[in-house]
Amino acid sequence: MTTPLEQEIATYSSANPKSSELHETATQFMPGGDTRNSIFWDPFPLYITDGVGTVITDADGNKRTDFVNNMTTLILGHRPAEVT
Repeated sequence: MTTPLEQEIATYSSANPKSSELHETATQFMPGGDTRNSIFWDPFPLYITDGVGTVITDADGNKRTDFVNNMTTLILGHRPAEVT
């Protein structure tokens, strides 16, 4: 029987194959494959390719709302027009 956590991990993994592949490559060069362990989530982190305002896009093309905002250093969002 599959637990709810295992089901969520399977859903996450199937929705993010490119991030999984990038993480496998990164583990060859960095301990744990990640330099930001404060925002690392199992089974692998997302690899972000773009960010505009509060929306980030990962390597798999999924768009997400960025609630982390680089631990508040991006309080104005990604690439705010007023700053850039």
